[in-house]
Amino acid sequence: MGLIRPNRERRSLTDPVAEMWAARRGSFGETVTPERALQLAAVWSCYRILAGIGSTLPLDQFRGDVEVARDPLLDEPFPGQPLPDWLHRLWVSLLSTGNAYGWCSGPDKPAGITPGQVELLPAGAVKWEKDRSGRWTAKVDGKARTLWPNGPLWHLPLFTVAGRPEGLSPIGQAAATIHSGLSAQEFGNRWFDDGGHPSAILYSEDPNLDATGARKIKAAFQEATRGTREPAVLGSGLRYERIQLAPNESQFLDSMQWSSAQVAAAIGVPAEWIGSAVSGQNVTYGNREQLWSDWTARDFAPYLVRIETGIGQLLPRGERVRHNLDAILRADLAARYASYEVAARIFDATGVPLLTNDEMRRLENLPPLDGDTTFTRRTTKPTTTEAP
Repeated sequence: MGLIRPNRERRSLTDPVAEMWAARRGSFGETVTPERALQLAAVWSCYRILAGIGSTLPLDQFRGDVEVARDPLLDEPFPGQPLPDWLHRLWVSLLSTGNAYGWCSGPDKPAGITPGQVELLPAGAVKWEKDRSGRWTAKVDGKARTLWPNGPLWHLPLFTVAGRPEGLSPIGQAAATIHSGLSAQEFGNRWFDDGGHPSAILYSEDPNLDATGARKIKAAFQEATRGTREPAVLGSGLRYERIQLAPNESQFLDSMQWSSAQVAAAIGVPAEWIGSAVSGQNVTYGNREQLWSDWTARDFAPYLVRIETGIGQLLPRGERVRHNLDAILRADLAARYASYEVAARIFDATGVPLLTNDEMRRLENLPPLDGDTTFTRRTTKPTTTEAP
């Protein structure tokens, strides 16, 4: 019995998303689609981590380097979809297809002004076509649409390449690996659910045993052993042999671990976070913060920067957004309080501390202290006396 028997499923390529995947996949990924990829636990886990964290990060709005009040668009980009819900849909679309599209609408405004609302569109609703002059045009329902801010169609590509307007999906680029994982997963399901091979063999020394006699022996044996732990008594000429899982066939478990680790690397999530065993790695409390910091800088930040740039296109000129990573990169209580103490003792040239008392309380989700001027913004540096 072979290790993997892929199910050569045939899918119609009538929709733009399927056509896009068909152009990118190889011979090993012919059955992989964005929807089917989610059936692999490793892919679903990566989606859950990236979309879950990314959609719950607070967004701060800036004009230059000065933080300003957040635009109402960022509170509820589309009616019935508060920002976390809207961002989660955005993340899933980016991870699945490498692109996110939005339909900007609302009161008529000059170009470059925040739209009233942005409805995220399925990636399959937009199709890119190249004319004879080499220009790419985005079409929605067969009609050419102009991109924002000059038109209503907002486009956020994920990983871009020269000469193509649409972005590349990490899932699409890992189609072959995902297919291998799906094949191993399906093999395991058939093994345990469908009886990929008989669990035992009854040997008969009767040379005249036909199919009818074999079925009678099988039925009698099943009846004798069903629902009981009593030993079975075999008649003369019968021998029972239990079949164990062959080492080469048990390798599908290793194959699933391997594909999970590869999928995690392609999408940008630590393998141990999705339950994939990684040899030689042991995450402890001491290195957890360093792992988180390394992951944010190496894998998470490229996603965040692309999303910040895309959302910034929806804001008035000169304004931008930035994810507040402090919401997740929080040290333990003692470490935070120690850092606040240090920040309160660092002053700029005008005597202003790095963090005021109320700013520290804000970081701890606490209300300001009215009338407390202990660490309010000062114009001169306070005098201090050293302890004896």
